[in-house]
Amino acid sequence: MGSGKPLQLVELGPGNGTLLVDFLRVMNRLGYKPEDLSIHLVEISETMQMLQAQRLCITHKATNIESPYYYEGQTISGIKVYWYNDLKKVPNNFSWYMAHEFFDVLPIHKFEKTEDGWRELLIDMDENGKLYYRISGKETQSSKVLIRPPLDAGDRTELEISARSLGIARQLAQRVDQHGGLVLIADYGHEGEKGDTFRAFHKHKVVNPLENPGECDLTADVDFSQLRIAASKTPGDENYAIVAGPVKQKDFLERLQAKARLQVLMDNAKTEEEKEKIKSAYEMLVDPKKMGERFKFLAFYPSTMGPILEKFPPLGFVNEKENATEK
Repeated sequence: MGSGKPLQLVELGPGNGTLLVDFLRVMNRLGYKPEDLSIHLVEISETMQMLQAQRLCITHKATNIESPYYYEGQTISGIKVYWYNDLKKVPNNFSWYMAHEFFDVLPIHKFEKTEDGWRELLIDMDENGKLYYRISGKETQSSKVLIRPPLDAGDRTELEISARSLGIARQLAQRVDQHGGLVLIADYGHEGEKGDTFRAFHKHKVVNPLENPGECDLTADVDFSQLRIAASKTPGDENYAIVAGPVKQKDFLERLQAKARLQVLMDNAKTEEEKEKIKSAYEMLVDPKKMGERFKFLAFYPSTMGPILEKFPPLGFVNEKENATEK
């Protein structure tokens, strides 16, 4: 894949910045200098942006309205950090893109299969001001545009499609193909077998998504099969990505020697309580009943890397024994 310099690390929806803190610590160990690396964050929430700035930077400030980024800062090691409200404004350079629990919060369209074909599930309000679902009596613009080849609904009678997710996945694929780099997506999701996953959380409990609007966190599982289609080559494409995955988090981490890393942490733990916390955290990540199977990884590579990836499949996405057998 190479390592263009200066390297741009781009994260979509950085949350509280935990992943970035860990990343910067690793890059520092690898000897990256401030002139070798810059951080570019796509964040539309001012509250989260300020939290990220306070955690990552020793100095930070707003920029003028003409700038493509609306905020900038600098880490304690001198690395520049920039904030954008749109991926399109991030410079088109060699980049590593990360989207960790980003796609599952993007808006979706819901559809149901009827005797008359696919119809969009809409939200309406009754005479008492209560929200409820109703099926559209005819095709909507969304159903005409989104439910068509190469989308394969299989035997499902319900569908969830995020037009915004498909657009962003397509944009990421084009960026890495034109300018080099890598995209890594990690999220809760499935491979095209589920239909209704839309739900709401309030105080860590699942609640009715139509009750108390604005007070709950809304989410829907990512359909990774749709992201694959959006990033892959279709007729007429000039820029597209080679897609690896999705793979379950359990498999991804264990192929990257997570068990060996666990043993190192356990050996360095000073108390039994610390060991128990480490073990519990590991089980949360790999247990199939927890995050091990529901959380998945997907990667995009430049199309020019096709022959290389056929010979040397990316770590984490292919079992080493399987890879050795293929060779």
